[in-house]
Amino acid sequence: MDGIWGPQTRAAVARALGCADDVRAIQAAVGVAQDGKVGPLTLAAIAARLGITRARTDVFLDVGHTADRAREWPGSFASGLWATGDGKEISDTLGFTASTQDSVEHILNTAIARAVDAALAARGVARLVFDKPRMANNAEITAVYTEANSVRPRAFVSIHCNAAGTAAWARLGGKASGTVAYYVEGRANGKRLATGIAAKLRELRRDTGGPDNRADHVAAGSYAVIRKVEAAIPACLVEVGFYDCREDLLWMVRHLRDIGQAIAAGIIDNL
Repeated sequence: MDGIWGPQTRAAVARALGCADDVRAIQAAVGVAQDGKVGPLTLAAIAARLGITRARTDVFLDVGHTADRAREWPGSFASGLWATGDGKEISDTLGFTASTQDSVEHILNTAIARAVDAALAARGVARLVFDKPRMANNAEITAVYTEANSVRPRAFVSIHCNAAGTAAWARLGGKASGTVAYYVEGRANGKRLATGIAAKLRELRRDTGGPDNRADHVAAGSYAVIRKVEAAIPACLVEVGFYDCREDLLWMVRHLRDIGQAIAAGIIDNL
């Protein structure tokens, strides 16, 4: 169960429906428009025909971005950055090398989302971790909010890490640090969720000596990934820290489990 509509899932659905292994054939079998796209209407029709009921989801965790952000590949950093010292600790913990074809942020977002997922699971919270295959930015955002609106969770959290600017990426020389959680202006439910998560992360930073020079930790932000989630669903986007700041990146890498527990606690307090 990886949440991705791939060839194995398509073939299994076609066998269950007794039709050809083709999206249009599947759509014809369940009585929806044959446009060749597996969207929410097609998925709902398949579920109805096969008697599948969607499991309850309390929390929807979006792993921010995909591996297609080439500008942030580890290989774009200074030569040897990941070979020794702090760089080696970072790469060893996150499991990548300078040749890994994935962005530093996506790798870090994934590690944090997994830590949140583990903390929520320990508390018996039903959750869905949504990561995307390689796709363009607009398609990625559409996939996220479409799935979230279909699932209708009690809370939606998009996990991200910040960066101050490209000049610092080659040496991890950025100076900005700290957490900020964004909500959609005018949505009180999202603001409460963002405020709760930000408070837990600030407390963790204070307790562990994490760097933090942000003036604001909760802010309104018109990001499509949260703006297009239905207003009735509390939604926020969390920039956990700055990955182009060596001190902040090390803090995140060294406290992944604690960060997961802090974000989970902020979510649970607002369910």
